[in-house]
Amino acid sequence: MQRDDDYLRGLLQEMERSDQWMHLSALMLSMSEEDAKRHYHVLLLVDAGFLAPMKPGGSAYRITNTGHDFLALTRKNDAWEATKSAAGHLGGASLQMLYRVAEGYAKQKLAELGIPMG
Repeated sequence: MQRDDDYLRGLLQEMERSDQWMHLSALMLSMSEEDAKRHYHVLLLVDAGFLAPMKPGGSAYRITNTGHDFLALTRKNDAWEATKSAAGHLGGASLQMLYRVAEGYAKQKLAELGIPMG
């Protein structure tokens, strides 16, 4: 299964919009294709440090501070599209690199407003 960066961002956004801070995703033998895709992408978000399991081997997860930061940096669609476009020039990028590109985009926008971030 291929990683889908838009799907990853969408999952994080869905979790952030929820009234709950704990989110369930369990591996089951007879999962639908959509449930399998969702669970796989939850695990990718854990790998990247954007989600954390509530306990090792458990099925409950929370968004980490890094995950919230990523959402803040890519909240506006123009920031997300610019981030994906920059990564596309490379042929792809890790989630950590997407985070850094989004952060660079935010710094550039602040500099344009006269607020240099170094």
